[in-house]
Amino acid sequence: MASREKTKISDLHDNRGRLRPPTLFRLTPVVAVLNMFWAPVREFFRVLPFARFSVVVVLGALFVVYGTGQGRELEGTAFRQGIIFVAATWLLAFQTWFWARLILADRFPRDVHNQLLDTVPSSAPAADHRQHGRLQFAVNWVPRLLGLAVFGVAIVSTVIVDQTVAERMERDAILLIGVLSLSAASFAYCVIRRRHFGRGPEADGNYVSEVRSAGLIMIPLSIVTLALFTYLAITDPVGFGFYVGSGAAIFLAFSVVVPVGSYLVFLTSESGFPVIWALLIFGAVGTLFVELHDIRVTNTPPEQRPTVEQALADWYQQAPSVQYEGREVKPLVVVATAGGGLPAAHWTATILGALEDTGFGDDSCFHQHLFAVSGVSGGSLGASIFSAALAESGVGNTKFLEAPSREALSQDFLAPTIVGLMFSDVLRHLVFPIEYFFDIEDRATALETAWEYQWRAAFDNKAKTNGLAAPFTSLRTQIGRECGTWGSESIWMPALLLNGVVQETGQRLIISHLDFSGNDVPDAIDFFDHSPTDLPLSTAAHNSARFPYLSPAGTLKRANLKGHVIDGGYFENFGAATAFDLLRAIARYADRVAHNDVPILPVIVQISSDASLQYKSLEDLDPILPDRTSRFENEIRAPLIGMLAVRNARGTLAAKRLAQWSAACDRNARRGLACGASTSLAGAKFYQFQLTRDASGRSPGLGWQLSRRSIADICQQMRTVPIDSGRFQDNLANFRAITQLLTGTPQTPLADCPP
Repeated sequence: MASREKTKISDLHDNRGRLRPPTLFRLTPVVAVLNMFWAPVREFFRVLPFARFSVVVVLGALFVVYGTGQGRELEGTAFRQGIIFVAATWLLAFQTWFWARLILADRFPRDVHNQLLDTVPSSAPAADHRQHGRLQFAVNWVPRLLGLAVFGVAIVSTVIVDQTVAERMERDAILLIGVLSLSAASFAYCVIRRRHFGRGPEADGNYVSEVRSAGLIMIPLSIVTLALFTYLAITDPVGFGFYVGSGAAIFLAFSVVVPVGSYLVFLTSESGFPVIWALLIFGAVGTLFVELHDIRVTNTPPEQRPTVEQALADWYQQAPSVQYEGREVKPLVVVATAGGGLPAAHWTATILGALEDTGFGDDSCFHQHLFAVSGVSGGSLGASIFSAALAESGVGNTKFLEAPSREALSQDFLAPTIVGLMFSDVLRHLVFPIEYFFDIEDRATALETAWEYQWRAAFDNKAKTNGLAAPFTSLRTQIGRECGTWGSESIWMPALLLNGVVQETGQRLIISHLDFSGNDVPDAIDFFDHSPTDLPLSTAAHNSARFPYLSPAGTLKRANLKGHVIDGGYFENFGAATAFDLLRAIARYADRVAHNDVPILPVIVQISSDASLQYKSLEDLDPILPDRTSRFENEIRAPLIGMLAVRNARGTLAAKRLAQWSAACDRNARRGLACGASTSLAGAKFYQFQLTRDASGRSPGLGWQLSRRSIADICQQMRTVPIDSGRFQDNLANFRAITQLLTGTPQTPLADCPP
């Protein structure tokens, strides 16, 4: 019995001592075939954890380029930037390959030809030799594939940019793809050259030592490279970012991170201590002692601001009258402009600049009718660009505003932001005590400085005003222009209402030229009620346009206002809520201002920038019902999706209220009834400018860089009839209607679009 029992127990184990599965669960031929394919994959997954930092970097680069709308806008607009992009790609590919190979050579001390330091005995089972061969294949090819993947990401980023304008991009695309392909071929040649030139380990048997010796050389070189790029990024993030471009900035940042991260992974594996997690926790704890993202302020106090009633009286005194439906009225324009990154800024500046240009030289200019602009996010930036250009035109430096406003936004603003994020901010977080000794600008300051720099460049660096660098409240007291003349002091500059959100309470934080200390805008915080100092116009725009993650939350350190300001789109993304509150305040004060004289005609202009919103009329907008069910990991994704959807719904609701208020006011006026509490409003008009997809279904990427194609497409949408006028606004028709109302003649935009 004992012998039979012993035999049964031994039958339960194979020749390597592993427990055999019961007969019912042993490998069938089908599973055996599947295992033939799975076994090599298993060895790759066995090797990958040791090269995990290189894997994360490659996946991160792929996500940035292909997984975001901003990725398709990446392009090197100059030959120089194309060459830098190729060089940065090669550097990242080399770093990714080399450091993965170095770590694997240490973890798996075997050469590429299966000559083990701990050789498998010839008497070992064949399965052992096959497993060893698969392991060596994985060790050899994981680094190579990671390096080649970097070139693949770069080629993808080249192909997806402006792929439908071959006549425009063919030369640049062929140049980049050709050089990248050559670099990839050279890289592959360097990887396999040992085998073909007899320099492999079979010749000297010391391949592992060679790799480690190369590591001793590459470590100081990587340290020098990291120090050089960090110095350039800290001292001049704008110049460095503009010079290399977004694509190269991303790849250069990753290329200096790979050695550091790989070495930290090596230390973690050697010691068992989680070095990377310890550094991250150290940086997080440091934020308890150092505030890293204070908003910029000026050294001057804010200038005196008028109340809504006072501003309305000032506007009324200078506003020219026009004929409307057989009677004399004074059109009062209120603009609500939505967020949407740089596309929204371009769209807003294009519309406002074109409207101003058509009135130049006439008796009635657009800015004389424009009472205020309520902006959110990118719309706030576009409105600020327009206002700064309007002030510049008043000193005789420009006749027309659309072209310079568009030029002020035609730059790669993503690059300085990436440089500030990956170099300055990472350093300030991980080595936070450095803040006590050095003043290092964060990525928010880099972005604001880039806006100021490009605004000056739009005027050939000969601007006579400070533009976006000027104190915000000084904008309305700068020299403006009267229609047809320059150099004479205008008595009216439109007010800006830039909407941010207080992170801690969710309330609107409005930076405005108007004093809202009363109850004109309920449940909103007037920034200058709590600030003893002014702030640059660029900072005011950025406080409304703090794009999530690309821009940090700005720290508020005012007397009784402490917290953080985030993007205004968190509250609602149309700028319509504040515009609606402003219009109701205007209705309350209109009778006192007009004194039964020439009535006021509110003209509401809603600028929307979300190309995914496909509707004809905001006034008749029905509830948007979902056409499919979200299933994938909905328990995890539901809160985020719900919050974003609520934000969008709140924005469309606010815009719809604007349209409905305008329609109701117009109906009452035609019936001889009061509009709200006022009998001095001669009805109301509502116009919408809607940014849509192009003929191919493409919409501009959301971010801080636009390709040349996107810039040209945004400009053209002001000058062409939409493809589907049944679903989209006819922007050109609305433009002609507004210019006819204000000047008596329907006009079209004067400036040419970029090619």
